[in-house]
Amino acid sequence: MATAICGALHGVQAIDPALKDELDTENRLDFDYYCEKLLHYREQREGV
Repeated sequence: MATAICGALHGVQAIDPALKDELDTENRLDFDYYCEKLLHYREQREGV
């Protein structure tokens, strides 16, 4: 969850791609999906 929050606050590019790939594999998820959703929520909340 911490890395998802980091991605939402700073963009997924702020997360080491190797770490992101490992998280996706180990957790069987699409990390980009959660980053996009959290970033969208942030933009709506801030009125960007």
